[in-house]
Amino acid sequence: MSALTGQDVLSEQEFLKAPPSLSAVPAYTNDVPRPSSSGVQLALFADDTALFTEVGIGAPIHPPPLQRAIDELGQWFRKWRIEVNPDKSAAIQFKTVMTYASPVFAHAAPKALHRLQVIQNKFCRAATDAHWCVRNSILHRDLELPTISKYMKDASKRFFDIAGSHPNALTRGG
Repeated sequence: MSALTGQDVLSEQEFLKAPPSLSAVPAYTNDVPRPSSSGVQLALFADDTALFTEVGIGAPIHPPPLQRAIDELGQWFRKWRIEVNPDKSAAIQFKTVMTYASPVFAHAAPKALHRLQVIQNKFCRAATDAHWCVRNSILHRDLELPTISKYMKDASKRFFDIAGSHPNALTRGG
């Protein structure tokens, strides 16, 4: 191994002008601001950054706490001169409308549940970039994700257990 020379070392000005390399990513990400907004989570993996939160049905796509966290992260990117590629950026909203009626879905025709399961399996495969030979049961196990049928049955059981112990006799069916 040879010793470093003056030519091997960047000056502070050269370093600040240079685009960040992958080896410099940890130096940048150690001080990524954690969201100050309640309920907003930050997830980092390699050079990917994600902000996420849970919102209710009918809520705006960008609720104020999430927008605040996006603004804070944007300030940090500008401070460190990190360019965000808009072509690789997206706002994604996952809706859980189907679970709203899950007590009814638990008694749906098996063919209807199978169609929903096929969609979930395709999503799991796409989200994990799993090879075609990986079994769906392995994907569900590794993702700790129940099948549609099991989820609907469990949700239906919880719903009817709660209804059965409700103080109002009309909801208990008796």
